[in-house]
Amino acid sequence: MKQNGYNTPPLSVIIAMYNSERYIAQCLGSLLQQTFRDFEVIVADDCSTDKSVEIVSGLAPKFGGRLKLIQFKENSGRPSLPRNIAVKIAQGKYVTFLDNDDMLIPQALEVFVNTAEEWQAEVVHTHSHYQNPKDMPQGDRMTFRMASFEHGNKANLQSPAYLLTNDMSERMYNFSIYGIDWN
Repeated sequence: MKQNGYNTPPLSVIIAMYNSERYIAQCLGSLLQQTFRDFEVIVADDCSTDKSVEIVSGLAPKFGGRLKLIQFKENSGRPSLPRNIAVKIAQGKYVTFLDNDDMLIPQALEVFVNTAEEWQAEVVHTHSHYQNPKDMPQGDRMTFRMASFEHGNKANLQSPAYLLTNDMSERMYNFSIYGIDWN
């Protein structure tokens, strides 16, 4: 893709970060394992006081110039401002947001981009599923399993990705009844 006379990635991954030294390496590690490789990463640091910036800076070379670290001078106190500023510099046709403690399965970005292209979609939505071996919240011991559940019904896991409906009125109805967990 060419934009402004130079090659741009089809996807920008934006991560708002604040004091996430416990998780940011795993988050970025999940991006390094992606089967889809044509993306940029923008980490917007909201004045972390721990080693988050150090960790991101240390991992940046593994991205081969595809990772940008933005550091703010004052803490905004909310992740929306860093995300909005990162969106302004994002080069991708598509944008996805990760929380600094999120991890993706290796095929996630490939599925997102291919689904958007196949369906000419402006938005691709997926649910997430967190599963602990003992079904108890254990912090760092929590394990992750990709799943899509229809209308929040965790017993009805759907794979692979599918289009809920082309009918806009049905989409709006489902949104009003079930809400959308924007992941």
